[in-house]
Amino acid sequence: MMPSNASPSGTSLTVSEVLEKTRAWFAARGIPSPRLEAELLAAHVLGCDRTRLLAQFDRPLTGPESEALRDLVRRRAAGTPAAYLIGHREFFGLSFSVTPDVLIPRPETEHLVEAAIEVLRSHPERVAQLRDCAIAQVDRLAAGMAFADVGTGSGAIVVAVAKHAPQTAGWATDLSAAALRVASGNALRHGVSERITFLEGDLAEPLLKANLQGRLDLVCANLPYVADGEATSLPREVVDHEPRLALFAGPDGLSLLRRLITDVPALLRPGGTLLLEVGAGQASAVLDLLAATGAFATMGTIRDLAGIERVVRAKKSEVRTT
Repeated sequence: MMPSNASPSGTSLTVSEVLEKTRAWFAARGIPSPRLEAELLAAHVLGCDRTRLLAQFDRPLTGPESEALRDLVRRRAAGTPAAYLIGHREFFGLSFSVTPDVLIPRPETEHLVEAAIEVLRSHPERVAQLRDCAIAQVDRLAAGMAFADVGTGSGAIVVAVAKHAPQTAGWATDLSAAALRVASGNALRHGVSERITFLEGDLAEPLLKANLQGRLDLVCANLPYVADGEATSLPREVVDHEPRLALFAGPDGLSLLRRLITDVPALLRPGGTLLLEVGAGQASAVLDLLAATGAFATMGTIRDLAGIERVVRAKKSEVRTT
């Protein structure tokens, strides 16, 4: 039974009381991080962030607020992710709009973003020679380092990187036009839309068509990496609500990574870097795929907070002149 937002005497409960009742109800139903989820929904209904929510703990909810929150609590308990209910998710210190057309950004992907920013800040004196590219924006973006985010989804990676590495020009691709609309809106929201070009198409194909061969300092991607037969290993709400196109990648989960790795050497400049998020236990196989190209001089991995090799990093060989 849904928790009531009224006290036994019939008066409205305070924000604090409603949060505790919702937390307990979520916990009993196995909702992860029940207190956080309760606060996110309540803050959305009250039109504030979680910090401001703390200042309203003693305030009784109004009737319309109670009804709105009860509806969200019911839908969350039925499995709809909170990010889709409230329309946004925090990632790398930024708020990103999300819809059911895109995967909800995960904390582990922040390791990839941190590595990307480090790469792009490491050579501030280098000027990318991009003026031959077949993209109108490129002339005013030429002075800086160039990077691409393949399979951008919500745009969380490309926007966060562009926001924290301002002397950059970014490209982002996605097969889904709906996802690109979400991503472009997030770029506009965070003031980086003029430095990012969004391209619709399959993996690296739009970048190759844009004549970016040998011109990118960095390519990064968080592509689908769940094997088709491993759906039961995912939370039910993920399988039921998040786009399958952004989750599954063939019998071994590597079908998309395999294709991207084939194309990436042509896009990277000499000494350019590739960063790939991978699933638990996949790093070794991905490193083997990279080694088989013969294009990369150094390779390694970055572990997430759980100790999982979460990001594979490879640097393309430098061209030596004689």
